[in-house]
Amino acid sequence: MPVNDEDLKIISKFKELERLDLNFSDIKGSGLKELMTLKKLKTLSLSGTSVNLPQVLQVAALTTLSELTVWNTSLSEKDLLSLKKVNNKLQINIGFKDDGTN
Repeated sequence: MPVNDEDLKIISKFKELERLDLNFSDIKGSGLKELMTLKKLKTLSLSGTSVNLPQVLQVAALTTLSELTVWNTSLSEKDLLSLKKVNNKLQINIGFKDDGTN
């Protein structure tokens, strides 16, 4: 059974959590605010989820977050720039982008 937004309330109780992989889960984004209590979270993977910019901006503001993976999401290049403005030390992994030259 894949993790969903409601499950993030439970996950947020693991205060020592440093890495969270939610790739291809049923996360829509409304529960991401629950992760704001994870003050040691360094890496978050949201690839293949239905998150959007306002939801991801909340969690990107975590000062400990240094790596965010968001390939295969609806986030645009402009959205990624917005994320960097919120947390300039954030490394954003967007995966393979086919520019048509290969």
